[in-house]
Amino acid sequence: MARFTSAENELISQIEDDRLASNLAKIREAIEDLWPNDPVRIVLHYTDHGIKHSERVANYASIILKANEGPSLSDHEMYLLLAGIYLHDIGMQCDVVRFPEIANHAETMGARFDTKFELSNGVLSKEMQKSIRRNHQFLTAAWIDLANRTGDTRLGTAAKEIPLSLVNDLMDICKFHSKLSIKKCPIEFNYSQIDRKQLVAAILRFADELDIDAHRVSLETVKNFSIDPENSVYWWLHNRTSIVFITPKVISMILQLHPIDNKNYGLLIKYLFIERFCKKNGPLIDILCENHIPLHISSDSQIRENDRVELLPDYIIDALQKMKRYDETLDEIDKANPPSNPNSALVWTKKGVALENLGWHKDALDAYESSIRLDPNYASAWINKGVILRKKGKYEEALKSLEKSIELGPNNVSAWINKGMILENLGRYKEAVKAYKNAIELEPIYLPALTNKVTSLERLCRYRAAAELKELMGYSEIEKEILEKIEIEALQKEEPDLLNLMDQEAAEEAEIELEDRQDITIRPNVPYIKISLHTNSISGGTDGTSR
Repeated sequence: MARFTSAENELISQIEDDRLASNLAKIREAIEDLWPNDPVRIVLHYTDHGIKHSERVANYASIILKANEGPSLSDHEMYLLLAGIYLHDIGMQCDVVRFPEIANHAETMGARFDTKFELSNGVLSKEMQKSIRRNHQFLTAAWIDLANRTGDTRLGTAAKEIPLSLVNDLMDICKFHSKLSIKKCPIEFNYSQIDRKQLVAAILRFADELDIDAHRVSLETVKNFSIDPENSVYWWLHNRTSIVFITPKVISMILQLHPIDNKNYGLLIKYLFIERFCKKNGPLIDILCENHIPLHISSDSQIRENDRVELLPDYIIDALQKMKRYDETLDEIDKANPPSNPNSALVWTKKGVALENLGWHKDALDAYESSIRLDPNYASAWINKGVILRKKGKYEEALKSLEKSIELGPNNVSAWINKGMILENLGRYKEAVKAYKNAIELEPIYLPALTNKVTSLERLCRYRAAAELKELMGYSEIEKEILEKIEIEALQKEEPDLLNLMDQEAAEEAEIELEDRQDITIRPNVPYIKISLHTNSISGGTDGTSR
């Protein structure tokens, strides 16, 4: 039987329809089972998203509604607020290996998974967990939808009893609790013009955002386990944070730091956590105020010194510095682009390139994913995503990304070259040669493609094939230097294992490839771009976005 807190009971008591209240009890019971007390977690090393989190969110929602000066929430509004409080994070606990249909359905709603979900030693990899977390709002909506339609999973029985006219509204409220722009949430319910969907979503989201204080985390956990600094920085600072309602309408955020940390990093932490918190939640405050819930965050929100708290460890300081550089980089890009279109695919791709240049490959990959979500047909974002995945050693995923970019833009030389590189990484040398051939046919003097093609030929056939290429083609001084380097490397490698690499079919194919290239003439006086025999990626976009 569901065990409601006093705040939950206070909210439920405002629902006159007993059937809705009864269904909320069943939903809560299902959530208790989906977030058991034992450490069964799909996404590890993140702050609490289980039933205790839902209880705290319900408490904050109750406090928010005390400031309401307008109409009370209707039965349906209050029902969906509570249902959303219980269900909004279940995507974080979705077993996508056992229930792949939920992940597939989430993709139809906008989810973008950059990995194939497979268990290793009974758990998902860190990258897979991050992919779930980034898309958990879509997984939540998909799970609710399928559970309501089929009655499957632990959620099924309760989901089947959700009123049919409210299922889509509940899915929307859960989708808009995170990441998506709250302004894009529909204002009204699907089948009721008097019920306020955007308001309910804003109450849920702001109550969720307020759950960032010491009650949510245990600092001992982060001290005793190896947790990514990008995650543990939040554990440390949440542990030092207090959210206080000074009055029913005024919220204060206080963060305690050791005096030494405040002296050295106080301004940085205030910017990254207090000021960012205020900016992030500004649109939610606007919607609440528009609906006669006049809340605001106090300007007295600040850092206060406490010499009894621990100094922040060095790895947390490093993570904070990285966050600062990240913000500065994105601010510079935003300033360089028109404010009328800050969320275009082009802008996000440029952000990805800038982050990649700083060595922040994970953040760059996230930026390219954002670009693709905004415009799935933007080929440059697919190319750059493939390059990042190649750098991370995810060659099969990288290949899929490059193939998608070629599908969208078959005449993009850099896409073919990067595809060739990935095929080389996979040991698929014959296919790599074909990719390079396509690049050369698009631009015969594209020397990086020529160089990599020759390198692949060297792997496929004997040294004499590369030498034959040298004889068949006219070449400039710079090409001569390249081919001489190949000659030296080939002579050094000419061992039985290299010779055994080729079978007769490979040698014959290489000779055909060489014959095909006899008609190429190297045009003089054409500027060359930088060439490397071991090029990691090739820049090929005219807008500075494709690599």
